[in-house]
Amino acid sequence: MFFLLIISISSLPVFAQLNKIDSLENLLQNHTKEDTIRVILLNEIANEKYRTETDKTILYTEEAYSISVQTNYSKGEAESLRLLGICHYYKSNYPLAYEYYKQSLEVAENINNKNLIAKCYNNIGLLYWKQENFAEAENYSLKSLKINEELNNQTEIAWCLTNLGGITFGQKKYSEALNYYQKTLEVSLSINNKTLISNCYKNIGIIYSQEKNYNEALKYFQEALNLSIETDDKYVTCQTYINFGNVYFKMKNYSLALDYTNKSMTIAKELDFLDLLKINHEQLSEIYAATNNFQKAYEHQLIFKSLSDSIFKENNLQKITVKEYQYQYEKEKQLIELEQQKKDAINEQEVEKQRSIRNAYFFGFILTVLFLIALSISFIQNKKAHRNLALQKKQIEEKNAELFNQQEEIVEQAEELKVINQELEKLSIVASETDNAIFIMDKNCKFEWVNEGCKKLYGYEFNDFIQKYPDIFTLNPEPQTKESILKCIDQKESVIYQSYTESNSGEIIWVQTTLTPIFDYKKSITKIIAINSDISKLKKIENELKNKNESINGSIRYAKTIQQAILPESSELDKIFENFIIFRPKDVVSGDFYWFSKTKNKNAEDKTHPYFFALADCTGHGVPGAFMSMIGNTLLNEIVNEKQIYSPKDVLTEMDNKLISALHQDKTENINGMDICLCRLDFEENTCKITFSAAKRHLFYYKKVEKEIITLKGDIKTVGGIHFRNETEFSNHEIFLKKGDIMYLCSDGIFDQNNKERKRFGKTQILNILTENIDKKLEEQKTELELKLDKWQGEEPQRDDITFIGIKI
Repeated sequence: MFFLLIISISSLPVFAQLNKIDSLENLLQNHTKEDTIRVILLNEIANEKYRTETDKTILYTEEAYSISVQTNYSKGEAESLRLLGICHYYKSNYPLAYEYYKQSLEVAENINNKNLIAKCYNNIGLLYWKQENFAEAENYSLKSLKINEELNNQTEIAWCLTNLGGITFGQKKYSEALNYYQKTLEVSLSINNKTLISNCYKNIGIIYSQEKNYNEALKYFQEALNLSIETDDKYVTCQTYINFGNVYFKMKNYSLALDYTNKSMTIAKELDFLDLLKINHEQLSEIYAATNNFQKAYEHQLIFKSLSDSIFKENNLQKITVKEYQYQYEKEKQLIELEQQKKDAINEQEVEKQRSIRNAYFFGFILTVLFLIALSISFIQNKKAHRNLALQKKQIEEKNAELFNQQEEIVEQAEELKVINQELEKLSIVASETDNAIFIMDKNCKFEWVNEGCKKLYGYEFNDFIQKYPDIFTLNPEPQTKESILKCIDQKESVIYQSYTESNSGEIIWVQTTLTPIFDYKKSITKIIAINSDISKLKKIENELKNKNESINGSIRYAKTIQQAILPESSELDKIFENFIIFRPKDVVSGDFYWFSKTKNKNAEDKTHPYFFALADCTGHGVPGAFMSMIGNTLLNEIVNEKQIYSPKDVLTEMDNKLISALHQDKTENINGMDICLCRLDFEENTCKITFSAAKRHLFYYKKVEKEIITLKGDIKTVGGIHFRNETEFSNHEIFLKKGDIMYLCSDGIFDQNNKERKRFGKTQILNILTENIDKKLEEQKTELELKLDKWQGEEPQRDDITFIGIKI
């Protein structure tokens, strides 16, 4: 029930000792020069920390990648790309992980680094194993094993054998899987690799448990647990506790099953192992159901389903498959182009050879005629001509010898033609057996021959077919199809197009056609070959996906209208402040939002009306982020406008409590929250007092007197997200601004936007742009900021929602 998902087929390293990480980070801190040594240190640290501090590891590997590109250090570039793939794999972003692995593989292949090539194959195989595509997983694992055997890398060989064991286990070939694990154990013991040994014991225990030999399974699990604790391999320790729990569950010892599963849950939560958290919740649901505690069983089942949906999204798996097909297509395309070049060269040689043969016959004929003339003259001339005749005879003999040699060449050409005819015979068999319809046309596109596949596809015999469709223009009369056919003829190149027609039974058939022109030695088209493949099923699926996609996009566009309706009207803000707003959702809807309120003072005698302005960055973007932004907007209206809580720190505290309560974060695994900057503005005679409180956001403000932009930092704490919270309280900060002073609020999306070299736009660059344009109107500042951001981003995709607001007092 649980074992398939927790068999480890990754050759990734286990957790390193803390003192090793500390040593590496000390070396990195002392070595600031951007060279290959710094790249090696960054990649080494990333290699040790990617499971415990994934986001920090991404920063290390991105820096390593940037330096590697600048210094042309290809090995460092390949390794940093591979580590980026591993980080996004642990963040469950499998399409992005696949993209990085493929980039790493390409660089490694260019420098022929077989060790890195083998590792990339292993990583890609793990992605296919995740989506249960065992054929592709086995293909990549075997390629990795072959390279490692050539390198005699015993450790990596052992991991490859483990991978193959996991793949065969996934196909329920348990005896074959056990054989792989026993081979792995032999290699692991020979090199005394305790990490591999503990992993082998765990996997062999799983096989025995699957065969209901529970006592033997528990014995192997205990051995695995002892070694994983000794090597501080918490991932295998966490897996082994799950296995203990599963065996005791099958033995109906629910108390021990619950105890071991909870031990595994503690480690999985501590180190954020999402895949193991998912399995733990499923196992706890089964245990509680077996003990009739259906409420807890239901709660854990909901969390299991949520984690499953977030980790194994169907569109993620489709993206990986599409990327693989694209990668293979490009490689095959290159091979076809090379093969065509070879064929063109051979054709040129054949043309030259035929020209030589014709010239030889011509000269031979001329010489023969001359010989006859000379012979006739010899009968009427005197003996003085005998000497000339002998000379001519010698010349003729030499030419005859040359003709004899040419005759031998003709015999050789006949043999070659025989081989070609044999190949044509094979092609004929293929043409007759394939399900694709193959047509041969003359240069005017009239059909001359069709294969049996035409009858299968269209339902017509040859004579009936050409009577109904004499040429390809009548078969595919659509204007765009005709344009593709004419392009093939005019440009003398292959074309591919899609079209539809009606079969003999009245069924609409969609086909993909490949047109290829055939040339003579003058490069004139003599024939055109068409291959039609039935894509009706693919078109049906494509239309279904298109309709579903349009429905989803329509719903999201409507959600955008709703979200925009809750944002403050720009005309309302323009009445009070000179301001600018940059609001760029990453997707159609945004996880960022901004909020404004003009309040009534609680003291009736006090005629002042404080203003409130907030900018929030919610967890996630797109639809999930938009839901959070709606909740945040609602909470602000309720707390400030209805409850009249006017102290910014108290507002954030109340929001924090209500968000935790609304999302049941004290009882569930929900970690959503928001970073927010909240300002209260109290206008006096010549001064505006700003009371500022924030959760992980900063306030930037400019005083004309001091001539600099100052950063006011918020508290290191989020609103909501109980599992990753800082228990400190929110605090208020007060500043006093005068007329002409400016304050700026923003989300972190603008800081994190990268360019094509993967460098961040960054806080320093933004403050420099604002400083250079600080005396301009806010609308001009906005224009300058957007121009610089667009130029920096170029063709790179937007990474996150972007919101940036400027307000002049």
